[in-house]
Amino acid sequence: MFRSVVCAAFTILVSFTPAFAQECLHGPTESALERERREYAIRVARQINALQAAWIGANPRSGQYARLSQLKLPDMPDDFGLMFHLDGRRYTFSLKDDRDPCYFAIFSDHDGLIYAAMPQQEQRAADQPR
Repeated sequence: MFRSVVCAAFTILVSFTPAFAQECLHGPTESALERERREYAIRVARQINALQAAWIGANPRSGQYARLSQLKLPDMPDDFGLMFHLDGRRYTFSLKDDRDPCYFAIFSDHDGLIYAAMPQQEQRAADQPR
């Protein structure tokens, strides 16, 4: 049920193109270089999920996912920042494009689904560092 609600909300949010999308690196006018960076970031997200699935499969009694320091991570895509949160039984992560003025990001969690989107507001709070 929760997944259905999240998927529905995500679909609604992504269907609206923000007014500032004309300057975005990813989208209808995406260059070949930016497409390559985005696709590589998605491959990295898949690899992180695969590494976590392998970890939990090899350690079924623990029921705990791995810390990033316990995984052999692939090289991160150029100028994508990785944020990772682990509470033991669940994890979540995002890869945010630090070059993109529209703040494009890829995110996933222990369910293994990968999402790619831009925020639905033009500016972030002034007190949030990038």
